[in-house]
Amino acid sequence: AAAAAPASNHKEQEVSRYVFARMLKLKARDADKVALLHDVVDGFIPFLKLKEGGRQGGGELAEGKEKRATVGWLLLQVGPLWRAALLLAAVKCSVEGRERGREGGVIPMASTIKMVESTNKPKEDEGEDKYSYREAALTFSKYIQEVGLEAVWVEAPPFNGVGLRKVLPKIPNGPPFRIVMDRQIGIWLREPEIGDDEMAMTLREAFPEFW
Repeated sequence: AAAAAPASNHKEQEVSRYVFARMLKLKARDADKVALLHDVVDGFIPFLKLKEGGRQGGGELAEGKEKRATVGWLLLQVGPLWRAALLLAAVKCSVEGRERGREGGVIPMASTIKMVESTNKPKEDEGEDKYSYREAALTFSKYIQEVGLEAVWVEAPPFNGVGLRKVLPKIPNGPPFRIVMDRQIGIWLREPEIGDDEMAMTLREAFPEFW
């Protein structure tokens, strides 16, 4: 999706946007969704890669609260399409692995969809020594559900825009407001049980100039 296509203003644009807007005559936001999906796919891929020593990755590149926050930001971007993004990430990893001569090959679409939505354990005869991006994606999918991120995009941090201004009454509009809101979201993703009082105190300590 990142490849360039000719544009009417002589600037390069993503192929997805060119195809959707020019060839298929669809809305620009449809192309934006495709581009966003590919961005999230790239964000998921590191969690499916092999770790050092040949162990399966399955999201072990980051740990604890930082891992939850990183994954949470990706899910906030893609919303209910996260399973599709995870499917594409597993397929992309498998294809790249095949091109590098690794085992695995291309994952059948139907079986991979079942894999992403299933919570069954790996089959015993598959062997632990053979790395499978399908199993890595399954592990990652389980993690997302276990830490309560599978529907994070319909939830919200303690304060909306109005509430945030009550906590930090001197915060200006524009980029500073976005920075503070993003900081709140990051804290909330790391500490999903954080209450209003604790969040307010944390934000006031982080942004004393707006308090």
